Amino acid sequence: MNSFKAYLIEGSADAVRSGFTTLDSSQLDPGDVVVRISHASVNYKDALAATGKGKILRRASCIGGIDFDMRGVMDVGRASDRDGKLPGGPRCIGTPDVRATAVHALLQSVIRQPVDTVTVVAELTWRYRDGSHAQVPIRTLREVPGFSGRDQRVPEAFGISLASQAFGFQGETLSAPRLPNPQPGRAVRAICLAIPDDAEPLSVFALTLDAAAPQPFVGKPAIAAPVPRNHH
Repeated sequence: MNSFKAYLIEGSADAVRSGFTTLDSSQLDPGDVVVRISHASVNYKDALAATGKGKILRRASCIGGIDFDMRGVMDVGRASDRDGKLPGGPRCIGTPDVRATAVHALLQSVIRQPVDTVTVVAELTWRYRDGSHAQVPIRTLREVPGFSGRDQRVPEAFGISLASQAFGFQGETLSAPRLPNPQPGRAVRAICLAIPDDAEPLSVFALTLDAAAPQPFVGKPAIAAPVPRNHH
């Protein structure tokens, strides 16, 4: 992997230094997949960590940015691929300890021949922190186009912009499905993508979690006791 630019936050809760630097793959945390990130969101916790205003840094160094709002490219190949051009088998991305209702994906699928029936081209697996999991299919004519003139239900399919040509894609079509979480009440550990052996590779440009709304407080209503009035 080539070197890359990152906003590195170093130090402790008492003394912090931060700034842009150049890193390489040997400095990344262990994981199941490497994603070529082009952009990442930031929030107030990133600012607190980078400036040392808030004592929230729990490790010697970290790269600033929100884990569950990423912009980059992840290539997913079939499990049977053995030529080394694409990573085979499921590709997983760890998530923060959150509950989510869905994930918004930005995808590019390879369809060599027009498909006029609903066909599973990939499968997304929600992995939860309690050890369970749930699967959601990614299908032609529903989540990705089949290019047969029946793609009216495919959400927000559009052509790649000039800015995206930096990744080497031209004249392609992207789709942006919202993939629901079948178990929104369970904390998510990771999101995994896999390709059936009879399907073509898939490129993932972005994954953004829809955080679940906090549960409303349920309890006994507070009833104020009447205040007696003084009589003269």
